[in-house]
Order: sequence, then C-alpha cells, then structure tokens
Amino acid sequence: MGTPLRVLVIEDSENDGLLLIRELRRGGYDPTYERVETANAMAAALQDNHWDIMIADYSMPHFSGPEALQIVKAHVHDIPVIMVSGTMGEDIAAATMVAGASDYIMKGNLQRLVPAVKRELREAQERRARRQAEIGLRKSEERFRRMADTIPDGLTIIENDKIVYVNDRACEIFGYPGPELMTLTTFDVAAPEEHARLRRIHDEHRATGTYPSEVEFWIVRPDGTRRCIQNRYSTGRVRDGITEHFVITTDITGRTIAEQTSVRRQRELESLLKTSRDLSSLLDLDELLGMIARRAISLLVANECTLFRLYDDQAILRPVLYVGQHTEQI
Repeated sequence: MGTPLRVLVIEDSENDGLLLIRELRRGGYDPTYERVETANAMAAALQDNHWDIMIADYSMPHFSGPEALQIVKAHVHDIPVIMVSGTMGEDIAAATMVAGASDYIMKGNLQRLVPAVKRELREAQERRARRQAEIGLRKSEERFRRMADTIPDGLTIIENDKIVYVNDRACEIFGYPGPELMTLTTFDVAAPEEHARLRRIHDEHRATGTYPSEVEFWIVRPDGTRRCIQNRYSTGRVRDGITEHFVITTDITGRTIAEQTSVRRQRELESLLKTSRDLSSLLDLDELLGMIARRAISLLVANECTLFRLYDDQAILRPVLYVGQHTEQI
C-alpha cells in the first residue's frame, strides 16, 4: 500500500486529472483526491477538507492556475501548489513561480511530478516545524517576561556586553523606560562620587574576565533623586557562541540609610558615654566647657564651635567660649 496523500486537483479535463493521479500512484503514493474546475468549487474544497498538495492546470476555460494561487493566499493556507500546463513558455513559468507556485511541470514530462511532490511535501513539513518552533519560542518568551515582571528585584540580561532585556522592576528602580535603560551603562546612572571605584572594578573585570558577586553603589535617577542599589552578578554562561550574564538589582536605599543612621547614633552614644566619664573627673568650669565644645565639634564633624550662655534675668545669650583653630575664652 502506498503513502497516503490528499490531493486537490484543479483541472477541467477529467482524463488529464486521471493521468496525474496515475503518475502519483506509480510513484508510490495512495492518493485521496478531488477534482475541481471553478473558483467556487475550489474555495468549497479548501473549506471542507485539509489537503497535502494542490496540482493546478495553468489555463482552463472558466478558471486558471494564477487565480487558484490567489484563492490559496486569501485562505492563508500553506499548501504547496504545483502548476501543470500543456504549453507554457519560460516567461510565464517564471511569473508563476514569483506569484507563489512551488513548481511547474509540462504535461508531456510528468515523470518530474513525483520528485517535485516529494520535495514540496518535505519543505512544507520543514516550514510547519519552523513555525511550531517559533510559536513555542514566543510562548516561552512570554512566560519568561510574565515571570520576570513579577519578581521584586530588577533583572537585566546582557549578551556579549550588550543589554538585551530589562524587566519592569529594573525600570522602576533606575527611573528610565526600558528602551532607554538598555542603551545606558553603569557610569551613566551611577552617582559621580562612585565613578572612580566602579572604574577600578570595571578595569579589573576586563583584565581578569571575572566580576565580583555583588556591588553596592549610589545612582542618580533622571528626576535627580538618589537611590542606593545592590547588583548581584551571575557567572557568564556561553551558549551558541554568546556570553550571557544576569544582573539582579535590589533597591537597598532604606537599608543603607538605616545602617548609616545606626552608625551615627552609635557614635553619638559613645560620645555621650565618654562625656559622662570625663565630666565625673572635671572640677574646673573652663575645662568642662572646653571639653563640651570639642565633643560637639567631633560629633557634628565641624571645624569650630562657640558656646553661649543664657542669662535668664536679661533674657539674652552671650558667647562664653570659642573653640576652633585657636582656642580662647571670651
């Protein structure tokens, strides 16, 4: 038993149609076929059945091969169409191929029919496989984007040192729309005081091919606000000749400010404790005032300090001590 084949034959001559079917059977196929010879009949056949291939006569009294090609395009069917003709010049054959025919065969040379059918069926299968792969890839990318846009951190994908993807959270952290953010470098978003340190890290990466697992630095957003971020870098992965990196970005501004506040309060506490210990050993008022002024300078990271005394009876403040480059009592 031959290979099943569903064939739509567009031919006004029943005998010529039977010759085509006989040639297919001789080539090892078991064709199931329908012969039509008008546009309406062809449209109905396309609507009612699924066909593996179409074989169309170029010229018929009430229909033609080129018209059949237009109907195939209108129905968005990816069906190979082989054109046959009793007399077809090279110019017409070429125009037919440009119009969308898969091949053309002269009726006097039907031995070419089976090889042409095999080739077109194979290429049609390859096209379907590519389309399925593309559909699968698009669905996979859509799933990835939906997942990436729900994570709480920013995600940047870099291929061969070029940003190819940023998720919505990364755009929120940096303050730029995606297309613009993908054109920027670390130095474009980093705060000016971070450039020297980041340059050293960048140069080391270029020299050694390695990158620290994480880097924290301040950025300046387009509206001028500053945020502290932590970038965590994946190890570069080579896939199909492409070096791929993933960067996870976390906004740590709140944590950084809290840490800085904690450090400042710790300094304040230590200063107060030291002041308390010193006070217990001081009896001289001038020494006490001088110590308070120096503690204030240290605590406030200042260059100088002036102490004032409030005279309740006069409701006025008078300076009593200045401490700076030169210490003197007033």
